Amino acid sequence: MNAFRRFTSSLEQKGVRQTARLIVKYAGVTASRVGDLWFDIRYGTDTSGIIEVDHLHDVTSPNKRYAMRYEVTRARPLKRLLRLLDLPTDGVFVDIGCGKGRVLMVAAACGHTRLVGVEYSHELCEVARDNLSVFRRKTGLRFDAEVVEADAVDYEIPPDANVFFMFNPFYSEILEMVSWKIARSAAENPRKVWLIYLYPECRAAFDANSAFVEAGRYVWGDCEFVVYENSGPATTD
Repeated sequence: MNAFRRFTSSLEQKGVRQTARLIVKYAGVTASRVGDLWFDIRYGTDTSGIIEVDHLHDVTSPNKRYAMRYEVTRARPLKRLLRLLDLPTDGVFVDIGCGKGRVLMVAAACGHTRLVGVEYSHELCEVARDNLSVFRRKTGLRFDAEVVEADAVDYEIPPDANVFFMFNPFYSEILEMVSWKIARSAAENPRKVWLIYLYPECRAAFDANSAFVEAGRYVWGDCEFVVYENSGPATTD
């Protein structure tokens, strides 16, 4: 069905108002996808593409069976979210399952200066490190970034890590362990922490964690973010 026929069919079935909403939604999705292509062109990075778990031949972790495929986070919606949330930038921003490192670059562009990416694929770690180096030279931004080659369940959380990002990296079995590990870190070193969960297919793992409460849900196009926060000490200006 071509675009015109889809449009007329939607008018007939859903009416003018609903059709207008769909047009706005898909226009936003298209703009986001174009922005993704432009991101790598603009900065000379390599973050695009989809890599299925079975193609990560360098991964030997027994938790590989619980992992989701690599798919890049859309830069435009994430940047919009980070600017809207205006989270503190004096702690450590951690991307769990960082892949090729785009989220870390977007976080750096939004003012976060201490960044950690956790990734269990050696090959993806190397790509992420190269991308961050290229991005730093291209933008002139000053930030410290570390890409840690580790399984998420084994990663030792820094005592001042306060923002955690996850793009649906694994199924509930691992997500539950990681969420409780973050909660334990925040209890041992009292602080306010936030969890940003993109495409929350397994959000029940967070909902079941009594240490966190949902702070907001944000949808732009086909990107859905759920943000959680703990009940730790309030931040101060």
